[in-house]
Amino acid sequence: MSLIDESNSTTIINRQLKLVTNHLTNVWDSSTVLYTTIRNLINFELLIIPLNAIYTELEHNHFLIGTSIHTIHQTQLEQAKASLDNLAGVLPQMPFITAIEVLNCDANRSNTIAF
Repeated sequence: MSLIDESNSTTIINRQLKLVTNHLTNVWDSSTVLYTTIRNLINFELLIIPLNAIYTELEHNHFLIGTSIHTIHQTQLEQAKASLDNLAGVLPQMPFITAIEVLNCDANRSNTIAF
């Protein structure tokens, strides 16, 4: 492999990792509730497509010989999306327990609060 090929591969991998990082940062920064986070994560294309592109680039340059790493297939994405959609639909019906409620429950049980 030439130095130019290595540079091109590095550039491709770097670009794809930036896409993944940006997506994950947006999910965690903009989400204050688990429901919102799960709804944002349902858009797997912003995460999986760049990771699959990295895999393809590494495989093309024979960096994955002898490993058991594989790309994520569309059927796996659809199964994960269906599960997350189901979970996201149930979350609003679940009770929201705050840290204060947990501390109050602990205090009622032991009459002391340990930090």
